[in-house]
Amino acid sequence: MAGASIGAVLRYATQMLVQSYFISTFPMHTLTVNVIGSTIIGLCVGSGLLNEWMSINARNFFIVGILSSYTTFSALIFDMYILIENRQFIVLAGYYLGTMLLSLLCFYVAILCAKFIFTT
Repeated sequence: MAGASIGAVLRYATQMLVQSYFISTFPMHTLTVNVIGSTIIGLCVGSGLLNEWMSINARNFFIVGILSSYTTFSALIFDMYILIENRQFIVLAGYYLGTMLLSLLCFYVAILCAKFIFTT
């Protein structure tokens, strides 16, 4: 819980900062947190921080708590990294496409359902 709280506050602060500099319809704030989260998790993987220096509890606090709350995109990228490391390229493609397409489809269907429920 504490990790998620930290990640949520960091995400909000980052988004507010980015929005104060970039006023546009392009979701620069979301792009920023996704790229930062992916960069941080890449640094952790590349440095061995996740495997060698952290206990499983500390790793879960950092990744599942802070980073996953900061951006769930970083969790997606980490899962994809594991699939690449395990050379599961077909599973990787299915996971990526399934995540993107299914998430977009469900998001759109939810909008339609909400409009139907709340406008009738």
